[in-house]
Amino acid sequence: SSRTFSSLSINRSAMDIFSLPADCHREIMRRLTLKDRLRLRLVCRAFEALVAETNAGWFETGSIKRWTTKIRRGRRGSVDGESRLIVRMDDLEVNIAEDGEYRLNRLLQLRTRLFAGISFDYFEIRVNSMDTLDFVIKFITNFKIKNLHFGVDSDIELEISLLIMALFPRCSFTITIDSHADSNKLNSLPPMETIKLFYGCAQISTELFFKLLSTHKHMLLTCEPVSFTSQEWTRAMQIISDDPRTREVRLIAHRLTIQSWLLNFRITQATKARQACDDVNVTHALNDEKEMRLRYKNCWVRISDFDWSNDFCHSTVAMSNSME
Repeated sequence: SSRTFSSLSINRSAMDIFSLPADCHREIMRRLTLKDRLRLRLVCRAFEALVAETNAGWFETGSIKRWTTKIRRGRRGSVDGESRLIVRMDDLEVNIAEDGEYRLNRLLQLRTRLFAGISFDYFEIRVNSMDTLDFVIKFITNFKIKNLHFGVDSDIELEISLLIMALFPRCSFTITIDSHADSNKLNSLPPMETIKLFYGCAQISTELFFKLLSTHKHMLLTCEPVSFTSQEWTRAMQIISDDPRTREVRLIAHRLTIQSWLLNFRITQATKARQACDDVNVTHALNDEKEMRLRYKNCWVRISDFDWSNDFCHSTVAMSNSME
């Protein structure tokens, strides 16, 4: 029958593949998508074993995120939270209700049957429960990750991130923090490729800012405005200027604070482009788009959304030792 012929064809194909050297098996398996691996393991027991015993390939992105959704029930619209765990790896996504160990264990079983190891350019982890941490650690065993990113919205998420970072000492880290974070835990962060502190965060003290500046490569601070003296701003530019690595730091400050910084270098509304003011060169004077550019030694500075009015509006200050 046609079914018997199809079965024979599959078995012959399997025999042809398994006659190849083991190196060929590994190379073939690295080239498959994860959905292809899922399909292949259903063909026969030999392929099932081959899928489980070999490494998957190198993929661009993946993530593990734990979300709490809101569900309205009843006439008064009472809100219940439902926790869901979403795992994405290339073309594969698994979305489960995290209601106990059973579902998590089933997901771990799927992972062990799908590959022995896997590699990613970028992998993101965002979980907000210690109950999920043990699952995450087991799931990412034998992962190779070039850049590991963490999303943080609470102290518990920051603590979880620190524990996972310790498992990947050779990995490049980035982190986005969306709420107030314990300064002691911020001080405990290993060197980051990029650290982003967004609008939910409290104001960063001067001491903590310079600790972060000395530890991490790139910084984006769009939390509360920094409150530096002119001398402290000069110190920040000097650190960036002296660093042999390519670095960028962005922060926001009150316009009045920036005016104080500029006046300390004798930069005023009348200052023209290409004018040297003490140790600072004005490369682009303030234009109609409220932007001006400066250079301090090997540190280029771009000040955006700035004017000389006496108000408490915020401006953005970007500092880099790489000319744009």
